[in-house]
Amino acid sequence: MKTILYISVLLTLSVNFYSLSQVVTVKSPIKSVEIFIYKAERENGEIVKGEPYKASFFQDYYPISFESPSMEEYDELGQLKKVCNFDVNREIVTVEKYHYNQGKKLIKFVGFVPKFQDSLVMDWTYDHKGNFETLRVSKQELTGDTWFSSIFGKFYYSKYRDSDCHNFYLSTNDSLNNIKRIEFDSLKLIKDHLYKLYDTANNLVSERELIVKNAFEGTLHPKRWDTTLVRKEYKFNNDSKIKEMIATYMRSRENDGGLKKQKLVYIYTADNKLSEVIDSLEYYPLKAGFTKVKARWLTKKEVHEYLDNGTKHIVSFFDEKDELEERDTEIFYSNDELKEMIREQRNRKEILTYDVGGNLISYIRLNIKKNKKLYDFVLDREYNEMGDWVKCVHIDNLKGRALLIEERVIEYY
Repeated sequence: MKTILYISVLLTLSVNFYSLSQVVTVKSPIKSVEIFIYKAERENGEIVKGEPYKASFFQDYYPISFESPSMEEYDELGQLKKVCNFDVNREIVTVEKYHYNQGKKLIKFVGFVPKFQDSLVMDWTYDHKGNFETLRVSKQELTGDTWFSSIFGKFYYSKYRDSDCHNFYLSTNDSLNNIKRIEFDSLKLIKDHLYKLYDTANNLVSERELIVKNAFEGTLHPKRWDTTLVRKEYKFNNDSKIKEMIATYMRSRENDGGLKKQKLVYIYTADNKLSEVIDSLEYYPLKAGFTKVKARWLTKKEVHEYLDNGTKHIVSFFDEKDELEERDTEIFYSNDELKEMIREQRNRKEILTYDVGGNLISYIRLNIKKNKKLYDFVLDREYNEMGDWVKCVHIDNLKGRALLIEERVIEYY
């Protein structure tokens, strides 16, 4: 049981560590949100709260994500500043703190696991243009109380590493730009450091990176170092919208397969809306034992349509054979909030419906080939006088029963 708890702690942290460098904001002047999750039960024909919901690492698949029991605190600017995650007994599992600079960029994250007395501290710095420069990670790895949790902890934390980015800027003086470009192109790269070149409008026009990995091909093969020189070039239109990206990957071993070159072309409508994206990919040959794959090119594309005065947006994705892979239809309220998302694939169709605040209220999945409903969920929400939801009942229409009840206690400034 302790090992399972340990894994659930890691999964909780991994959700909140996603995109940490992005500022988390809320629309309302919210000071704090406390979240409770209960099993749903029936009593005298009414849906009522049961015991606190206890998530299992091996629980049945449920396609709708929901909040974990927690307390979130925000500052007066709407920036997330603290999160406490709780277990089923409402005891603290993790504590997270967020700090920002005057430009509303995240500069410090502190994560703490009281049970194991372990922590993760991440510090960001930015240059005079507000672009990322460094990330420094200080971690006390989760040791756990079993051999499995100790090994898993080391593996889990290996993805949190220091990061460095060297930023260069072109000048308004065209004669100096050639010098800047030559300087950037002739840089001696440090492994795993990122190098970026920006234009005068702060658009990223080029980036370079030297990736060095220690590859291991089994017990009969010695360790070796594989290197990949990555180079990306960007072009923009007069409205600073990207119109082309070309990426090249120069590998030390060219017969290991993998991406060699990618070219993305963006096409816009007369009113500057994205119309089409053409994605051309070139791959290295693969030669490994009896496996041999020739070098190959393939092209995919996505096509955008805007209908009903902009309240409907359709995106169609085509594979390398120009056959339709997926079609996504977004329908919006008059306030530009998403009302409905319809995702159609070859044999599957999903329909997601949202309220005017962007909260999911229903989810349906169909097997198109068999004309059969696979899932049909309703999220019955109640709202307070500020328009924020405070209760949500998850109902499975196919099974005819309620599953979960979420409650939120909201405090405002």
